[in-house]
Amino acid sequence: MESTGDDEQILAATAKSLLGGHADRFLQGCDLIERSHPRAEPHYYLSLPGTHDRHRGRGIGTALVEETLAPIDAAGMPAFLTLRGWWHRTEAPK
Repeated sequence: MESTGDDEQILAATAKSLLGGHADRFLQGCDLIERSHPRAEPHYYLSLPGTHDRHRGRGIGTALVEETLAPIDAAGMPAFLTLRGWWHRTEAPK
């Protein structure tokens, strides 16, 4: 589902409320992600998966992404992850 103008206004207002002077940088990042998001074919979209700094380096984020991708892979569907802005594609099940 594509976001609407109302969604974007709510996001901007929430970002300014929560991030203050950092909101513009955050919103620029959101715009960059949105512009790089492929639209040519149906796919799953995993938005900003990650872990808290205290839990990095223990494989938790990788496990989270792998667990999420398992049913997508089983369905033979591509996925776009904003984590690195790359496609994950598997061969369709035979």
